[in-house]
Amino acid sequence: MLGAEGLAAWGAPQRLYEDPPDLATARALGPVNLLPARLVVREEDGAEVECEGGARFWSAHPPAGVAVGERTCLMIRPERIAMAALAADELEGGAIAAVITRVEEGGADAVFHLRLESGALWQVRRPAAMRRTFRPGQRVALAWPEEAVRLYPFSREVFSPRNEAAEGGERGTR
Repeated sequence: MLGAEGLAAWGAPQRLYEDPPDLATARALGPVNLLPARLVVREEDGAEVECEGGARFWSAHPPAGVAVGERTCLMIRPERIAMAALAADELEGGAIAAVITRVEEGGADAVFHLRLESGALWQVRRPAAMRRTFRPGQRVALAWPEEAVRLYPFSREVFSPRNEAAEGGERGTR
């Protein structure tokens, strides 16, 4: 991090990757999945957001500077998402429906590209063996642990059409 005295360490690289101080840092450190939401509950130990379509998710990390009722941005890393061949409402604790658009190899992993019902494009990174189970066109449910979600102040720039075009049209995935 750049400060008055020059460069200073913000934290260990793994901690910085898992708990970035802001959305710009999160995006700079690797792929992220983003979803606009509205903050509906804020507590000391977490926050609940509501996404388009009414899906609600809990985060163990309340967003800094966002009040109840304001827009926020849900961020989760691709490797923190579980994927199941079930309807989203069959998974307890909340899930979101998606359709696999393509699958690519990523070494020991497979990278699944998905389109959420909201239209956002996300990535999920799972073990390569899952390529035999999940195919393009298949509907799946996505879920994640609440401690894996980070919430940041909403940024129109992140979700703008100009930004999507500049980044290959991958809206919601950075």
